[in-house]
Amino acid sequence: MASWGGEGPAGKSCRECLHWLHAGYLESGMIKKAVCNKFQSLMSPMRRGIPIPHYAPACKYFTQVDNSPSAFREKK
Repeated sequence: MASWGGEGPAGKSCRECLHWLHAGYLESGMIKKAVCNKFQSLMSPMRRGIPIPHYAPACKYFTQVDNSPSAFREKK
């Protein structure tokens, strides 16, 4: 994450942010951890952020996305 979690809007999580790069779902249907694009843009090109869980509290760089992915994929 690009900043300390919890500095963003109360009750918001990384999954609802434009910068959280949704990486799909696990076989179990749970959403995968993903990297923060904002973190990567603030760091050197050689440094890649570690994947963070969707439920991590929003940081100060939070930008609301209109259609955030579901935390769990429904089986068809």
